[in-house]
Amino acid sequence: MSGADEDALPVFLNTTELHFRLSEKSQAKLFTLYNPFGHSITYKILCTATRNYTLNETTGTLQAKCCQDIVVRCIQRLPVGNVDKLKIEICKKGAQTSGSCVLNLITVPSGHPDPEETRNNESLLPTNRMSASMTSERGNDRNQANMWACLVVGLFCAIALVCPTAGEPDSKTSSVPPMLHMSAQQKLVASYILGIVSVLILRPM
Repeated sequence: MSGADEDALPVFLNTTELHFRLSEKSQAKLFTLYNPFGHSITYKILCTATRNYTLNETTGTLQAKCCQDIVVRCIQRLPVGNVDKLKIEICKKGAQTSGSCVLNLITVPSGHPDPEETRNNESLLPTNRMSASMTSERGNDRNQANMWACLVVGLFCAIALVCPTAGEPDSKTSSVPPMLHMSAQQKLVASYILGIVSVLILRPM
């Protein structure tokens, strides 16, 4: 993350550098740009060596709470130790607030380990916190959707139980349309389902 001042937007990436092995031809590496904000952002990616690399995306819009995978492909055989840079610029959509950061593209020896496997815990910490937050928010959304579904099912079951019972004398004089008259077996099933739904609603979250 980086910013020119306190008002700058922080840029969230899953890594700070990509390693390209000397022995590999037409190598493709991937990094992820995150938008943890509650608003859309636009992004633009600039490269210091466009002859050496191509990207599948250089500009775009990222919706709130979403992420975008960017593929960087090295198209040249570069010497070990060569360092190029990508500059990722983001801007709040419809506003002037912006931010930027730099991603290093490094050429390493053939036997160099993959940084995705050797990245230390400190560099992973911000991403892990954000991923956990996004996962928690998605889980909360699912819980709320499930709760509403249980309430709707419980409401229908309760209505079924108060409807007239088909075949009983009172059902003939009821103002409820005959198509809504429930049989004893149907009411038994509705009662059973209502009990299950009640347990699901009232259980500790």
